[in-house]
Amino acid sequence: LIGILLPALGKAREAAFLMQSSNIQRQLVLGMNVYATENDQWIPGINTSGRRFFSGGGNPADTMDESGSIPVQPMDWMTPSLAGTDLPANRSARIFTLFEQYADPAMTQRSAVFGSDAGSIVAEYLQDRTGGELLRHPSFLMSMNWQLFGAKDSLSIPEAKSDNLNPITQFTTPRYGELRNIYHLPESYRPRFERVGNPSRKICISDGFRYIENRNSIVIDVDVTYSGGPWGSFTDRNPLDLASTSWGTGSTRTPQIGWPFSFRHGGRMDAAFFDGHVEVLDKDAARNPALWAPRGSRFIGLGGTDTRAYNFAYEPYSRNPDRGIIE
Repeated sequence: LIGILLPALGKAREAAFLMQSSNIQRQLVLGMNVYATENDQWIPGINTSGRRFFSGGGNPADTMDESGSIPVQPMDWMTPSLAGTDLPANRSARIFTLFEQYADPAMTQRSAVFGSDAGSIVAEYLQDRTGGELLRHPSFLMSMNWQLFGAKDSLSIPEAKSDNLNPITQFTTPRYGELRNIYHLPESYRPRFERVGNPSRKICISDGFRYIENRNSIVIDVDVTYSGGPWGSFTDRNPLDLASTSWGTGSTRTPQIGWPFSFRHGGRMDAAFFDGHVEVLDKDAARNPALWAPRGSRFIGLGGTDTRAYNFAYEPYSRNPDRGIIE
């Protein structure tokens, strides 16, 4: 009898976890839609909500404990999406709330925090709050494609400047240059809801895992630095990109090391689209080029592209321009 009941209980538990993950993602995308409605259709992130606080030339640490509405990293889309939920003003408490209260129950991994000054502050908070220094990893990520500005293909083109001369982060910005091995965003693309394309066919956020790799040894931690590096704890490349540590291989010694954490629902991922509906995708379906970049992008598909991306309606633009434009 036990042999019959245990598998059934395991499946019921997995289904419950998946349902809760879907509900949280749906809530977050709904909140993001509210943010966009109140902010001229802009998507929260590195060029919008994050840029307000991190590109002004001051020290973000001086202001990030002033309000629960301030993003904890430039690419943090979660905090703006949860406006009105009374997030803590203290940055460390806000990080803890984002990753604990809005967690996929299947995301059980906890690790030490990464970051010198910011890391020690968060670690001290965790010690006081939980009696330990381990933090639950973030559950959901956004493809960085949605947060960047489109630009001309050449890296020599100067970055766009705003009225106050703070740089706009484009997909040609050197630290994001490798993204162009997979896609070229339209030059006219801006991180706005009406620019993504069909919202029912574009993945806004999905299950993901930051951060793990294995070079000389396995490194697993949670990035709580103020700047967040290229991706922080809220974004990554995209599942077509083998260099992604979340969804691709992303490791020189242990390929696919992040897959069990990202595709954590029986080898599948939960994904919320811009219109708010949620789908469950296996590792093959998640490689559909149309899901992760705005309409009008070129599918470049150069080296470093997961070969499963070629199983859909698209071909690399250089081979067949007619079938290399993302719908």
